[in-house]
Amino acid sequence: MNQRSNKKIIFSEHASDIICELLEKYKIDESAEQILDKMVEEIEPNGRKIANLLQEIVHKKFSKKDLSFELAKRLNISAKEAIDLSKDLQEKILFPMEDTSSEGISQVKEITIKKSKDIYQEPID
Repeated sequence: MNQRSNKKIIFSEHASDIICELLEKYKIDESAEQILDKMVEEIEPNGRKIANLLQEIVHKKFSKKDLSFELAKRLNISAKEAIDLSKDLQEKILFPMEDTSSEGISQVKEITIKKSKDIYQEPID
């Protein structure tokens, strides 16, 4: 049975900076104009694609070993670039998340989302 979790994964505040650095390193970064054009056309910018891939791994939609394949497919980059980018993402964002007791840069927090009480519902006696 597939139950929806009421836990939300929050990446470190530094994760977006790391993604931006890696986009530049692998020369797949986009200008502000390119990002706006993609948003108008309802196409995800490369940084958002990477962030979504990381979320999918955390939510176990696919495994870390498939990350390079997914990067190559979604970012339209070579297999070698995808493997290298995958290693960087795992080293700088995903692996530090696994050890939540560390003070690593990419420490993840899990927050339990509480359902609000319906104040308009009358009590049942």
